[in-house]
Amino acid sequence: MYVPASFFVTLTTLFFVKTLKGQGRIGEWVGFSIFLAVSVLTHYLTLFIIPVYWLAGYLFKKENSWWKKFVMSHIILIILAALWLPVFLKQLSGGLDAVSTSPAWSQVLGKTSVKEILLVPVKFMIGRISFVNKTVYGLIVLSCGLLFAYLVFRSIRLIRVIRHLILVWLWLIVPVVLAAITGLYVSV
Repeated sequence: MYVPASFFVTLTTLFFVKTLKGQGRIGEWVGFSIFLAVSVLTHYLTLFIIPVYWLAGYLFKKENSWWKKFVMSHIILIILAALWLPVFLKQLSGGLDAVSTSPAWSQVLGKTSVKEILLVPVKFMIGRISFVNKTVYGLIVLSCGLLFAYLVFRSIRLIRVIRHLILVWLWLIVPVVLAAITGLYVSV
């Protein structure tokens, strides 16, 4: 489920970037619209990518005609989400009931904690790999972390030159922050 969701979000972002850079041809808007709906219907947490597109449109100071097409491109998502809403509400209710009747279940799922927040960059860098030898694990994370830190600081300096790096930063930060905030209330 995570691989298709990531794939569809990536395709959605590709079409979104094309609408930002180009003339906003109809095919680009249709692709954005379809993959936006497909990604959200693949996994509900992909909803957290939508504010990235809205923020990017605002930051790139798009004109009114672009905004009209952008809002219209959400119609397929809204229609399909409305049809899916009763199923989602039933699933959410069942999940919340399971947590309230079995406290151990909420411990398995977990909520946002400092440990989980610190693991996010580690998962970005090396995935969910864990070694028995914690020293080796720490050295690997430190080595990867230094490389990533170098690349991150370099990309920050390049934002002035390559304006679309802002979209990458939004893509990496906004969904994680929204998921962490949601995780304070509901296990995600």
